This record gives sequence, C-alpha cells and structure tokens, in this order.
Amino acid sequence: MIATNEILDSLLPLLQPDGPELHVNAAVLEVAEPALLAELAADPRIRRYLLARLSDTVVLVDPGHVRDLESALLDAGHTPRCSEEISNETRPRPPIHGQGEVELEGFRSDD
Repeated sequence: MIATNEILDSLLPLLQPDGPELHVNAAVLEVAEPALLAELAADPRIRRYLLARLSDTVVLVDPGHVRDLESALLDAGHTPRCSEEISNETRPRPPIHGQGEVELEGFRSDD
C-alpha cells in the first residue's frame, strides 16, 4: 500500500525554495487531513488550480482562479469555507471540522 505522502509527492510535489519567499496576492487551500489533499490533487477538475504544496495540508492556489476552484470544490461535493485576509490585518481563522471541509483563503496586499 502506498503512503499518503508518496501519493501527494507524485501528484503535487512539495515546494522547496532555496531560501525564504514572499508571495504577494497569494491564495492557499488548507485541508484537515493529508488524505483529503491527495484526493483533491487527484481530481483533474481541482488539480488544475493547485500550483504547489506548501505542507501536507496546505497548497498554493492560482490566485486568478479562486472562485473557479471554489465552484469545482462544490461540484465535487466538498464544502469550502472561504475567507480573506487583507494587508497586515489578520482575522482568526475558524477551525476546520470534518474530513470533507476545506478552507480556501485569498490574500491581497494593498501595497
């Protein structure tokens, strides 16, 4: 049996920059379990919007297609919870409940 990490590595490799990186206007998708991220990455309707894996439960999303990803998640039977953080203002994130829920966040800088 193949481990979830091996499946994730084959579908969506872990981003390993040479040094610190700053992503402006980035969007991320966060899930409760690595197995759910593997399931999402295996779905071509969703995979097309996923750019790089930041951890076993967080992936960098194409910021120009956040709403398209939200629609694809809904069409696939998932329950996305969208939130936005603007500039340096941060709001506490609600906890993720259940394996089928994903959190989609868009980040925007006013700079």
